Amino acid sequence: MGGQNHCTTTYLRDCKNALTFDGVLVLNICHTKVGQREKFDQLLDKEFEGHILSFMIEGGNKIIFAFNNNIPSLSKDELFDKAIALQRIINVPMTRYAELLFNHV
Repeated sequence: MGGQNHCTTTYLRDCKNALTFDGVLVLNICHTKVGQREKFDQLLDKEFEGHILSFMIEGGNKIIFAFNNNIPSLSKDELFDKAIALQRIINVPMTRYAELLFNHV
């Protein structure tokens, strides 16, 4: 597992370095091995210095937002307005995801 951790750390560092100052890396992660999610979360938290928001969705996937710098502050109204607008465009239940995200903060 040590080699895999090195590859993951290198990948996450490369992703972070490619972000703009206020950039965000969005990941959709599904781990099938016991303990794999926790190890990845630790690596991600270390690389992004705790600037992480995440939530679980149906099917066991975890949606992760890893921010290059500070996590932006949005009011609940702003977040839901943006979710409703995006939901209309892409036909994905963004308001449900916004609720999960807002409740995590």
